[in-house]
Formats: sequence, structure tokens, C-alpha cells
Amino acid sequence: MPTNKWSAADHGVWSAAGNWSLGHEPIAGEDIVFDATSIKNCTLDEDTQTLKSFSMAAGYSGTVNVGEFVLNVTAFATSDLTGTQGTLNGGSGVITVSRNIDISAAGFTFACGTGIVIQSQTGSVKTRAANTFNTLQVATLGYITTLLSNITCALNFDVGGGGLIAAAYAVSTHNLTVGAGYITATGTWTIAGQATDQSASLLWDISRMTFRYNGETTERFLQRFYGGCQVGD
Repeated sequence: MPTNKWSAADHGVWSAAGNWSLGHEPIAGEDIVFDATSIKNCTLDEDTQTLKSFSMAAGYSGTVNVGEFVLNVTAFATSDLTGTQGTLNGGSGVITVSRNIDISAAGFTFACGTGIVIQSQTGSVKTRAANTFNTLQVATLGYITTLLSNITCALNFDVGGGGLIAAAYAVSTHNLTVGAGYITATGTWTIAGQATDQSASLLWDISRMTFRYNGETTERFLQRFYGGCQVGD
């Protein structure tokens, strides 16, 4: 499929055909690019179709507002979301990406809002200190997520597909910080860095998961963090 670029002459909405270089709103399987072609803001006014990729490239200084909708970058197992410049405002919506999420560039801002970011198949997540998440869900059933940077979630970090018994892995050599919500996992979760609880409730369902923290067993980890943990049956 060809690349469809944001080309609006003024701030506008996602669904308006005239705002796009191909003369139609993004359709399933297209690569979507925001660059210097137009630096005007874009606001989603509907859930997107399943996009091949989503890129906010060098030269784009505007804002893409997800609002209450779904930005769906899942057309293929290789579908990626990349932020190099500009601002992506998550609002209260959902951003779903099949493979890699890279929002680590110094010129790119991710405003997480109260929404959810889902990395749904085997891939990676990379960000920078200023670009945090509200809720990040990774490593759904049968897939592997690699964390390529420190990750901070204001609310929840969810591993394993909503509590299903899953062969899911989240592999990291970086730090994971969670705010006022939960860390949940159901598969095998290996962290070589640090897991930091900042007034969070840590929810480990040890009947359905194996947790390894710097080589520690689940039981040893829970002994050290017993006061802040809720343990499933």
C-alpha cells in the first residue's frame, strides 16, 4: 500500500479526505506519515482503520489528538509506531500497535492523558524520561515484549492479556516505575533492572505466573515487598 501523508491546509480532522495526500482518509494497510508536508494539528474524530504504520517524522511540529478514539496500528505483525517530532496526545483513547513503539526521540512529545497504550504482538517499547504512559499493556498471549528503555506508568502496567493463563514474557534491562495502580502478570516475566513501587498495589497472581527479579524467586521478591503486595490464590 502507498504512503498517505497529512497535508491539511489548516487544523483539521482525521476523517476529512481533503486533509490527506492521497485524497482519502487513511484506509486499512496504509503507511501514515506526518511530516513537513503539513504542520497543522490533526484530531481523530473516529476510530482509525488498521494501519500498516504510523510515523510522526522530522519536520512535523503539530499535534495529533487521539481523543476518545482508537489509533489502530495493527494491519500486520510488523506494524510500528514511531515518533520523531511533534506531539501525540493520547487523550482518553486507546493506541494499539502490533510490533514496535518508539517514542524516544528528543523532539517528540507523548502526552499520555488517561488513555491506554497496547503493544499487542512480539515487539518492543522504547521511550524517554519525559514520555510516560498512563496504562501500558504488553506481551499478550504467546508474544514477547522487550522494554528498550526505562518505563514509567502513572497508573497500570499489564503483562499477559488481562489475566489469562499465557505464555507471555516481558524482558527488560531497564527500570519499571508504576504510580497509583497495578502491576499484573500471568506468564513468565523477567526483569533484569529494577521494579519500583511508588504507592502502587502490586498484584502478583503467583498461581499463574513466574516472576524473576535479578535472579530472585517470586517468593523471595514477595518477602522483601510483602507490605505492598496483593497475592492471588
